[in-house]
Amino acid sequence: MLAEIVAIENQVLEQKKIEIVRKNAADKRELVNIEDSILRSLSETKGDISEILMDETLINKLQSSKKFAAEINQRVRDSKVTEA
Repeated sequence: MLAEIVAIENQVLEQKKIEIVRKNAADKRELVNIEDSILRSLSETKGDISEILMDETLINKLQSSKKFAAEINQRVRDSKVTEA
């Protein structure tokens, strides 16, 4: 009911809320893709832990994924505050 009143009274605000929800959904899908990519890379790496630690491509991928995931999580937290 409140959402309907907001939609009627302030269409711009409702439009922003819809965009936040869409962006959050896209970000969450991207996080799942990142996790899948990391798991796939780890499963494709042959050998023991020392070989995994020496795989520079995998390490770089993990570092960039960690940074990107932190950015997405921060956007999700920020949008929850905005959405409320």
